[in-house]
Amino acid sequence: MKPAPVLIAVTDPIVHPEAVHIVAATGRPMIDSTDPREITRHAHRAAAVLVDATTAPHAATLPAGTRRFLLAAEPGPIDWKLAMACHAEAAYVVPAQAPELLKALGRDDDPPPAEGIVIAVMGAVGGAGTSTLASAIALSCENAVLIDADPSSGGVDLLLGIEESPGMRWNDLALRQGDVRSDDLIAAFPKTAQGLSVLTVARGNDAHTIDDTTLNAVIRSLRGHTSVVVDLLRGTSIADSALDAADCVVLCIPAEIRAVAAAEKLVQQMRARNIKVVGVLRHRLWSSVDATDVERAAHLDVVAEIGNLSRLTKTTEYTGLSSPLPRSLKAAATAVLEEAQAA
Repeated sequence: MKPAPVLIAVTDPIVHPEAVHIVAATGRPMIDSTDPREITRHAHRAAAVLVDATTAPHAATLPAGTRRFLLAAEPGPIDWKLAMACHAEAAYVVPAQAPELLKALGRDDDPPPAEGIVIAVMGAVGGAGTSTLASAIALSCENAVLIDADPSSGGVDLLLGIEESPGMRWNDLALRQGDVRSDDLIAAFPKTAQGLSVLTVARGNDAHTIDDTTLNAVIRSLRGHTSVVVDLLRGTSIADSALDAADCVVLCIPAEIRAVAAAEKLVQQMRARNIKVVGVLRHRLWSSVDATDVERAAHLDVVAEIGNLSRLTKTTEYTGLSSPLPRSLKAAATAVLEEAQAA
């Protein structure tokens, strides 16, 4: 099994090359970034996170169980208050204490392989079928939670036919602060007949506005324990926050010129933030572009196409979306999962 990587989050120009040399000596892969969004995105699968005085405050926000080491340039001193504040396992002056750090990083105590990944699904334009695709991806996972993070959504529970099912909705999470146990969350959410756990909106007087702080807490609690599929509305602060947490973003693109133009802008924005993004081409009543056109214009890989599903709207209205899925929808979900797992 490939060893877990070490995340180097060091800005100090003296400490950074020393950290790189030490990690290289362990034989572990390394991830090198000081971007707080990327630190959060990768920390859950890292064997350890190396930080300095600049990145230590952000390291304090990482999930419990993350191994953190504070590094300082020789001759020091080490800021022990900062080390405690960022929950560092130890602090070292480098290069003087390189052997001690090397020994700590070489310990054979890799975290267990993550059982799931975080996939964000977003439409290039309205009416792209984002919720349907997100639901299909989640239904195709052996172990997953589907999060409805569209503040204007009618409720993905309606799409899945579980609107009457009891369970925790967004309004029940409104007063929660910080991390919550993944097992407790999964057990509390409404579930489909196939066992898919769903976090969605409440209705009527119980409706509650989704906020990015709570969404981040939920994703942080679930990731690494189960696959998480997040249904997003583009252009919102909630989406912006969730994109940073995703291992892979899926852009659902209708096969129409305006949608492709919108997709190009979104792809540029995500690539600038080092976010992995792939496309799924959705054919509606008619199509003016094909997959090759989309790849050329929007500069992303189209991993699947969904044909016009003329009967699906009626089916979901009466019985909800469930397995077995329509063939092209199932194939698209499978292709997305394969791409995300390779991220």
